Amino acid sequence: MSIYFNINGRNTPYKLSSFENEHVFLMENDNGEKIEINTPLKINLSFKDKEFEVHFLAKNGVKESDIFQVHVKEKRIGWLIPAISFGSNDHDFAEDTNFLSYVYVGMRGALKKLDDSIYTQDLNIEESISFSDIFHEFTVLLIISKETLNSNVQFDIDRASPSLIKHGYFKLSNINPGEIAFKAESPQNKKLSILQISYFLSSHKLISELLNNYFAYEKKAVFKFFFIYQIIELLIDDVFKNEQKKIIDHLVSVRDDSGLAKEALEKIRDSIAEKQRIGLLVKNYSNMNGNLSDLKHLCNEFLIDIGRTEGNEFQEYFYKIRNFIFHQYRDFQSMQNDTALENIIKEFIEILPTMLSNYQPPTAN
Repeated sequence: MSIYFNINGRNTPYKLSSFENEHVFLMENDNGEKIEINTPLKINLSFKDKEFEVHFLAKNGVKESDIFQVHVKEKRIGWLIPAISFGSNDHDFAEDTNFLSYVYVGMRGALKKLDDSIYTQDLNIEESISFSDIFHEFTVLLIISKETLNSNVQFDIDRASPSLIKHGYFKLSNINPGEIAFKAESPQNKKLSILQISYFLSSHKLISELLNNYFAYEKKAVFKFFFIYQIIELLIDDVFKNEQKKIIDHLVSVRDDSGLAKEALEKIRDSIAEKQRIGLLVKNYSNMNGNLSDLKHLCNEFLIDIGRTEGNEFQEYFYKIRNFIFHQYRDFQSMQNDTALENIIKEFIEILPTMLSNYQPPTAN
């Protein structure tokens, strides 16, 4: 992989060449010309022979002090480090041995992986540059230690996306990170815990794409709601397939009993209804009943504001908002309810990792 540097007015591709000393990596072009990539941090080489994954992320408003250890199932699997933190030794981790080991593998992995799919700054340099100056100030590196992963503790960046996005971290592309519209609070302590999308769901890549490629950059609340509701659509489509299979299997088993067969056919009819499937999703598939009180309050406040009746269950209050926005968009525009809808969206993003992580088809009765 190469990164282009503007040298004497000409864009020239450079590749990682070597580690020079405790502060410097070297990159080299096809003519053998070298550029120093430096950091004020004193790099620790204790992990130089170990394997790591490096993922490029971005967070609107990330700070130098936003350095977090990443955990899955209470096990630390890596670190989340802003690019600007590589250019400073004024933060709390500047002398932390484990952190400095991750600085080495993070810089090495990022410089190896960089290509035109990742947004970098336009660089016009001569002989050296700070590692942090390569990137936009919102850039963040997620560094995962492969040796911490096993059959019980796995990591998939797309399955982890909802937990990262809950705190404002999106996958970095070649789009300027300054365009990211969504902002979220960082974790309260120095640990970021990840809940991954259930392995019972095969739509994880599409969910990740909706959130990272579209939701991240959308400024209008109504379209943000549209994107998050597409996730509900994907989930209830899976619910429908599971429920249909269960009922059809049951129908075959009771085909000689007209009464039971009629009940099974009625269940098939009921399972087709979108509202019914949403109810099954939160109650039977994701077990969300104890996590929805704040969202319910926000949704019912919104419904009162727009002159609608409140709902008691998720499939009532959330589906009513969906119908109003989808079918009466012009009315919504005239009501100036963006702030209320933004609050609903933020709370939904807050609970989404739990909903997706919990997802599991119930055992057939």
